[in-house]
Amino acid sequence: MLARLLLSVLLLAAFSDHASAVDLTFSQRRCLADIGRAGGTFFKDTTRALRKCRSQIAKGTLSAGTDCALEPRTASRINKAAARVRDKIAGRCTASLVSSLSFGGQCYGVETIPDLANCLTDTHEEREN
Repeated sequence: MLARLLLSVLLLAAFSDHASAVDLTFSQRRCLADIGRAGGTFFKDTTRALRKCRSQIAKGTLSAGTDCALEPRTASRINKAAARVRDKIAGRCTASLVSSLSFGGQCYGVETIPDLANCLTDTHEEREN
């Protein structure tokens, strides 16, 4: 639980600009927290899917040259996790909330829910490979 909270805080720090939390409305803070949690959950789910694939390679169930990112079952799990990120952000954050927030890193300038979800998933997938 503590690790999850720490991950959420770190994700918020990485993806939010230098605006202090005092400058944000309750809805904006809640949206940012949900974005951080969604990113952390995506990372965990994707890592689990890739770990299962690599375990199958080690057991000989999958061939040694298998690219886990392209393996159908693993790719399906990753795609489902990405869809959950989009759904979670859209469920808690309105388009106007997302456009009112300033994100850092690779998500700088993102103003729409689909673009933010894509940025989060792309960023986490790059770190996992």
